Amino acid sequence: RRGNATTDRDSKVDDLNQTINSLKLENNKLSERTAQFSAANARLKRELLKLTRHVNTLLESNDTSANRAVVTDIRKETEKSLMVRRLRDQVDSLTEMSAQKDHTIVQLR
Repeated sequence: RRGNATTDRDSKVDDLNQTINSLKLENNKLSERTAQFSAANARLKRELLKLTRHVNTLLESNDTSANRAVVTDIRKETEKSLMVRRLRDQVDSLTEMSAQKDHTIVQLR
């Protein structure tokens, strides 16, 4: 009887240790995602500030030729920002897909 009780207790301890390790891994992943979201949020705030400055420049500009140059510069900056955002989204998507596949591989072992 004592042997069974010890085995059961050891089994429960092992299960709890596995659960703890699993939760620690998940917590680390969530912390990493939080850091990614914070970085993305900071980038978006900087981009909003830049776009706000551009709009203010357009509103303050009265010279038509200068206005065209400003509009062209703003358009180029906006296109660059959009391209960078799309590339970052693709990288994030591929990173997430890779993490899911890694998780699947670990589960299959």
